[in-house]
Amino acid sequence: MKKIVFGLLFGTLLLSGCSQSKAVDNTGKTNEKDSSAIVVESTTQSSTDSKEVSNGELLEVGQWTKDKNDETGKVELIAHSNPQADIPLGEASIFISNIKILKYIDYTDPYSAGYYDTTNYKDAEGNFYGLQVSFKIKNNSENDYGYNGLEYAILDNGQQIDFSSDDLAYSMTTTEFFKKTESKEFYRIAFLDPSKVDSISKVTIKTGNLYDPSSYSTVAESQEATFNISR
Repeated sequence: MKKIVFGLLFGTLLLSGCSQSKAVDNTGKTNEKDSSAIVVESTTQSSTDSKEVSNGELLEVGQWTKDKNDETGKVELIAHSNPQADIPLGEASIFISNIKILKYIDYTDPYSAGYYDTTNYKDAEGNFYGLQVSFKIKNNSENDYGYNGLEYAILDNGQQIDFSSDDLAYSMTTTEFFKKTESKEFYRIAFLDPSKVDSISKVTIKTGNLYDPSSYSTVAESQEATFNISR
């Protein structure tokens, strides 16, 4: 079962509700562009210092937050990429803001928290994992265009995600993008194979086609870009 979520998704995008004094407040903060995230080989560093985030996004590896939709569940950022880069798509472009690999820990009832069909995606401890891709559509042309969202994510560990059927949640609420406009930030989330999640070092994003909204004819074929994942 797929679920559209408006604004925030279970604490992974915009987080609130924790009052502990030592918790990190990331309200209004974003990651700076990471040039090393794009296409070239990267040197990664592991984080061993997990920090609780009370508000805002998870920005650093090891940061985590409690899931207000589950009694015991929490979400931890275990790897990410912050390319903040455009994938050209005809007269438009798809701006990839960030890619996050998330670990969902100690959930009492994943289904009630909005995570459906987790059974086949749990590790030996009962945790499960997700890939979150945040993006925008930029149309700087003089024409209106249609776009249905990201098509695939291809991981270097062999897993391929078809966003039309495999995604857990998404926030795209329109497929029409008018001339000289930039969309708000959208995201798509899909489950990851827990047995291979530690071997992910690159993610290839396939955009999907750009089309004429009046005739539905394709005006630009799907494009791909590969991004390095840091830990």
